[in-house]
Amino acid sequence: MNVPRILIVEDDPTQSEYLAKKVESFGYIVSDEVRTVSGAKASLSKNQIDLAIIDIVLLDNEKGGIEVAKFINKHFHIPFIFLTVQEDEELDQEAKRTGYKNFLDKPYSERQLKRAINDALCPPGVKKNESSENKPSTQIEYKKGSSWCWIKENNILQKVYVDNIYWIKGDGQYCSIFTFPKGKNGKPKVYTISHRLGIAEEALKENPDLIRINQKYIVNLTKIEKRTAGNGIYVEGLKDMLKVSGKTVPIDFWDQL
Repeated sequence: MNVPRILIVEDDPTQSEYLAKKVESFGYIVSDEVRTVSGAKASLSKNQIDLAIIDIVLLDNEKGGIEVAKFINKHFHIPFIFLTVQEDEELDQEAKRTGYKNFLDKPYSERQLKRAINDALCPPGVKKNESSENKPSTQIEYKKGSSWCWIKENNILQKVYVDNIYWIKGDGQYCSIFTFPKGKNGKPKVYTISHRLGIAEEALKENPDLIRINQKYIVNLTKIEKRTAGNGIYVEGLKDMLKVSGKTVPIDFWDQL
């Protein structure tokens, strides 16, 4: 099963970040986040996208979302959901003519967003409870107290022992999970998942050894070889020093080393 890829067209960075986190927590992939009509058109033209979530009013155009919707209808024929904070009957009528799958008034709840996405992606004539396509899962799963976790690779769940995870690096919409099944001197196995680092952090939060140390890294406490006089640490198998941010680590982080 291919995990649906979703484009977010939202000119408010805070709203866009919130949307991206929620979309990923539902198990979908955020294909791109854009702020303008031109950005949306460019992203649609170069990326594989299954659904677009579009704010009607954008930075470069008060009816920018409607223009994006018309562009989708003309060239791509994928479903889209509108977002709005305005109560404008004329604008609402114009939006309806685009054939949107759902229309969410801000502020909307997490439940409303999830239902709107699921409904938009549900194939015509298929009831939601009959379609396995509408039951996406996260690409990394961990249960408290377990010595291993599941990591999805090529749509197959791989069993990975937590002790073999040395560090996880976030890179925008993706995370790379570095494992050393045969120890630090062996050949590394790297899993790449289409989740932000925050989603991986949430999935692994019940494991006390895997700690997020800054905006880009989660490390395994048991793999830290040494620390510097400042806030730097060295992890087995990684040549570069990593800087620890006090804003992201537990208060007792240094006491655990």
